[in-house]
Amino acid sequence: TIYGERDFRALGYLRYVKRKHTKVEKKRVCQHASATNAVVVDASAPEAVLSDKKKEAEKRWLESGKVASWGCAWFHQWKLNIGKAVDEHSQQLVVVYLPGQKGRGKVEWNKLTTVDDLWDGVGLGGSQKIEVAYLDRMRKEHGNAYRYKELDASHIADGSWKAAAGPRPGHPGYDIRCTINYKGGVSDEDLCDCIASFPGRQGTAWDALVRGGYDESVACVFLPDVQSGLGQHAPDPENPGKCYCHTIYGERDFRALGYLRYVKRKHTKVEKKRVCQHASATNAVVVDASAPEAVLSDKKKEAEKRWLESGKVASWGCAWFHQWKLNIGKAVDEHSQQLVVVYLPGQKGRGKVEWNKLTTVDDLWDGVGLGGSQKIEVAYLDRMRKEHGNAYRYKELDASHIADGSWKAAAGPRPGHPGYDIRCTINYKGGVSDEDLCDCIASFPGRQGTAWDALVRGGYDESVACVFLPDVQSGLGQHAPDPENPGKCYCHTIYGERD
Repeated sequence: TIYGERDFRALGYLRYVKRKHTKVEKKRVCQHASATNAVVVDASAPEAVLSDKKKEAEKRWLESGKVASWGCAWFHQWKLNIGKAVDEHSQQLVVVYLPGQKGRGKVEWNKLTTVDDLWDGVGLGGSQKIEVAYLDRMRKEHGNAYRYKELDASHIADGSWKAAAGPRPGHPGYDIRCTINYKGGVSDEDLCDCIASFPGRQGTAWDALVRGGYDESVACVFLPDVQSGLGQHAPDPENPGKCYCHTIYGERDFRALGYLRYVKRKHTKVEKKRVCQHASATNAVVVDASAPEAVLSDKKKEAEKRWLESGKVASWGCAWFHQWKLNIGKAVDEHSQQLVVVYLPGQKGRGKVEWNKLTTVDDLWDGVGLGGSQKIEVAYLDRMRKEHGNAYRYKELDASHIADGSWKAAAGPRPGHPGYDIRCTINYKGGVSDEDLCDCIASFPGRQGTAWDALVRGGYDESVACVFLPDVQSGLGQHAPDPENPGKCYCHTIYGERD
């Protein structure tokens, strides 16, 4: 429906790696190809090799039924998101165009399968042309509920599309722990650097890490919601019958372990929403900090009750620590990688806690040197180094040196670096707000990572219908049946028959 019949090249069954590609770029090409049943070939290979690879790619295309290698499950999820935004909440849709190309590149719905090149880079990305074609079709059939504002990506980056003030440095909406689902990506390469611990509040430094292609091996774990593991626990093999919480947090009161969450007047709508979502995932109680004393007292009692019923464990769980340990084990034991610990700006080497003192230190979250989870991670690394030697030693870096790229001998990040195509780096199935009549980002160019950063950092992502699926687990390579085309998936409508 959305691609039609296109040849194997257009539908992604042959992927090239080139000499100009960095190690990280080559890795991502191979990972994407593995998830989409595509063939990878070195562009500089002999003609005979190239010919064989093309034949294999064409064979896989034919065996698949000539559908897109990356699938069409993304479109099904996107349609659901748009339906929620429009039908349930009457939101104002927003389409973001490539810089300087607002209004260009549109294709009519019934011409999607026959247009020569959906991916011509004019106005919109390929998937965006499909999205906008659908919105135009729906507007013709159902009226102005499907109308949309048109914006230039550069206006997202500078915040000028909002009447409110632009992004604020360190905006809480850009705490990466709340915005990305990341369970680590430890490379299979031996002896390379591995980011073992990173301060979650340093979103700008994280952007630089990914944008510069320096995330070739990362052990860090960020779990933003229930689906990813937030609020879940893992048994501690060294403490039978108990989870890791008892070892890494000890017995702390309901406030320290996150069972009472405050929303304040200074919080934006997006910040309040994230507090409530996090509280729902962690069985915490939310209270307005300006509420009457009687209300505050009742909320505190309810929070304390939930803390007791949980067994006095951390509301956010300890499953993250179990996954992180597995990642560190792979980096050290399997690949002898050089661990790297990133400290808060200007505080390199500060804030460490000994492993056996984690449960008794007054405040793990004092903001000195390392974040709370980082203090636990570094304590574990120090313990393992004492017990198992220098395999667990680590470099110490300042977050500001990540941001400027100076921790690498190689040149710093390059503008538009392919390693920062957000379609390859984030698992995002949309987050349409339950609020009526607000703006909803309906379509966004995936290659515009800087603009996406500004969107999230500024807290402008209150309602987003966009879908980015980077791997098999998220839905890459999967297909969805088209109810208007029985027995076929959406690919036949949105892509047509392409090679």
